[in-house]
Parts: sequence; C-alpha cells; structure tokens
Amino acid sequence: MLKTSVSVTLDKRRPKKNGFYPIIFRLNHYDKNTSISSKHDIDDKYWDFTNKKVKKGCPQFSSTSAFNNFLVSKLSDFSNEILRLESLGRLESMSIQDVKKAITRDKKDVQFYAYTTEWIEDLKNTGRKGYARTFDDLIRELKIFTENKDFSFRELNYEFLKKFDTFYLSRGTTSLNSLAVYMRSIRVICNRAIKDGIMDEQQYPFKNYQIRTTPTAKRAIDFKYLEKIIELDLEPSNPLFHVRNYFLLSFYLQGRPFIDLVYLEKKFIKNGRLKFFRTKTNQPLDIKLSPQVQEIVDYYKTHNPDSDYILPVLTKENEADKRDQYQHALGNYNKKLKKLAKLVGIQESLTSYVARHSFATIANNMGLSVSAISQMLAHTSIKTTQVYLDKLKASQLDHFTDRIIRGGK
Repeated sequence: MLKTSVSVTLDKRRPKKNGFYPIIFRLNHYDKNTSISSKHDIDDKYWDFTNKKVKKGCPQFSSTSAFNNFLVSKLSDFSNEILRLESLGRLESMSIQDVKKAITRDKKDVQFYAYTTEWIEDLKNTGRKGYARTFDDLIRELKIFTENKDFSFRELNYEFLKKFDTFYLSRGTTSLNSLAVYMRSIRVICNRAIKDGIMDEQQYPFKNYQIRTTPTAKRAIDFKYLEKIIELDLEPSNPLFHVRNYFLLSFYLQGRPFIDLVYLEKKFIKNGRLKFFRTKTNQPLDIKLSPQVQEIVDYYKTHNPDSDYILPVLTKENEADKRDQYQHALGNYNKKLKKLAKLVGIQESLTSYVARHSFATIANNMGLSVSAISQMLAHTSIKTTQVYLDKLKASQLDHFTDRIIRGGK
C-alpha cells in the first residue's frame, strides 16, 4: 500500500493577522507530514470542510469554481508525481523534504543535465546500465560544448541543436553517424520531458532539425579469414593470444560485442549454457556453450580463478572505474586487432565489431531468417539487424530460386 499521499485542507493552526487561514496541501510520507502553500488565505466560514473546497460567494475570488478547479489540478499534479516516483522505486528511500521538493519543482525551469542525470540513476537502479551509459556519453559530449554549464529545456531549441551540430563536426575527429547517435539520445530525452510536462510540445526542436547519417560500410569478413584466425597457433605469451581469443569468443557467442564479453560473469554459466543480459539493451540471452567456447572459457577460468568475471579485464570495484577499464581495454583490443589482421592477410579494417557483423552476414548467407538473426544479435528491432547484413550472394539467390520453382523441395 502506498504510504505517501497529498490532500488539500484549510490549516486552522496558523491564523493570519487578519484572521484568515491558509489553504494548504498536506503531504504525508511514512508517518511524517508537511505542508505546501497554495498562496491563498480565506475566512474559515467560506471553507467546505466536507468536500474540501471553497464555498460560493468567497470574496477573495472572482470565480470560486475556477479556484476550486485550480486546487483539483494541483492535487492531481502532486499525486501523479508521487505515483511516478513510486513506479521508479525511489519513493521509499526519499525524505519527506525530498518528496516535497520533487513534486513542487517548477517544471519549466528544470535543467537538462540535472533531469537527465536523475533519469540515468533510475535506469541504473532498474538494471538498465547499458542504456544508461548511452546518456552518460551524451552528457559528456554536451558538457564539452556548453563548457560544463547546465541549461534549461527552454534553451534546447533548433538553434541549440544546429550550434551543437556545427561544434561537434568541426572537431575533425568525429563523424556524422556518431553525431546522429547523440542527437537521437537528445530526442529521446525531449520526448520524455514532454511526457513529464517539463517541455512544451511547441518547443520540440526536432520538428525542423533533421538527423543525418551516412551509409555504414559493411564490416564483415569472409569465413576463410575466420578460419585463418582459428588455425593460428599462438602461445599465451604472444601479445595477440588474448586478442585472438576475444575475437573468436565474440564470433562464437552469436556476435557478442566486446562490452558484453568483459562483463560476463562465471555465475552466468549454468548447465552447459551461458545465461545473461545484453549490456546495451538488457535483452536476455541463453546460449549453448559450444566446444569452441568451452575451451576458451575453461582457459580463463583456470588462469583467472579469483575474479567473478570470465575474462581478465575488469578488476575494479567501482562501476565508474570498471567503465574506464573497459574503455581502455577496448582501445588496446582494436589496436592489436590491426596486427592480427596483418598476420592473417586481412586487407579490411579489423575492429571489435567485425566479429559481430561477420556472424550476422554468414548466418544471412546460410539462409537464416532476419528475425532469427535479430534474436541472436539481441536487437530490439529488425531494422537494426538489416544494417548488419550484406546482400545474399548471387549463388544463394539462385539456390533459393530453384527451391521456390520446385515448390520448396
């Protein structure tokens, strides 16, 4: 049962000098209570204590009906905010003053970083850490642009987006597609702010701003190169030993991205299967441990016995420190993948995501349905999966055509 509530009443404990009493909202939270002023006082003979509203004829108001509607509207706003805090799992841990501040804040003056940071914490507390990192990254980039100064949603207009667009691309080390990722994140926050009543729909800056992208070059490699990587005989002392293992593990585990690999815990292994959640989307995954995966996992369990994690990457306790370790490891991993590519004669750029794209492309060329591939990649949309897929080779199309002509035989 909800232990937080708000009601409207006439506070007869504190008469004003003129003998009038203040109309207040009474906030109750876990056996504590406080008041929220309505900024209006009346003679108590005009207060309906049964129905909790102002009686007709009260001289303080030209329209008692309009004022009573105001009270009902404020009461509804407070109650809705309390329900929102409860749904986020935050209400129980808040003090009564925290609740009062949350439900009475002027939504039109809410600051972007403060609002987004609060949401990020809610996401992390509900286990959506991967999604939360998306907005952490956005704030980091925006703070470079605003020089760490927060700004209100009223300032977040078309001109703001255009200036950020120009600033970001002028840095020279950025791309249109990475800008698009940040702009989509801003759009998500704007949509949420509109729903929360913090931003007016008329202010929506994406009515005129167009998010632009450039076609992504396919990053898959032929299976013959994967075979060369598999066949490499590397000693554990070789600088490329772990790089090769990580790349193959990514491929064998249905194209898992590097961040999923480093966060894999030993306890996720149950009855010959690996059961975990994708870091970015929190999608559940249940993958059979193939002999190839088992061999790699067994090696690291033997050589990394004291860690909760399978791979020897994360050693820190603090989540922020772990994030830094991951970013540093990813940079080193991608650098060494270039050396691995050279070793096996791969001309294309070999990065951490090539294993993921290669898994998807090979599955596609085998004739697996896009929905099946999408499920293996743990995508939330088949449209995302399609970006990963090369077109089927002509030989595959010929094979499928022949089967169709034969009635599927």
